[in-house]
Amino acid sequence: MQELSNVRFLRLLNKAYSQSAFYKKYYDDYGIDIQKIKSLDDLNILPVIRKEHIRKYCNEFLTSGKSFLTKGYTSGTSGTPLTVFRNYGAVIEENAYLWA
Repeated sequence: MQELSNVRFLRLLNKAYSQSAFYKKYYDDYGIDIQKIKSLDDLNILPVIRKEHIRKYCNEFLTSGKSFLTKGYTSGTSGTPLTVFRNYGAVIEENAYLWA
């Protein structure tokens, strides 16, 4: 499970960096070399992304066009709900976690 988690994490990290305007700029601004990230153990190297980033740069987080995504919302338990976009696979994966 650890190896699978690492593979999926690195795949997601590389996709975010190469296809998301936000992540590319954010990591570059912090001087992050994603080639040095080798596993989940290196997660602490990455800067924290806050809710304010998601609210302000919502569209810059996207790695595909909105036509392939569904809009979702958080519950807003900390004050203000967030709007997030998810692809079909992410929705199915979330439901699998909930069912498990």
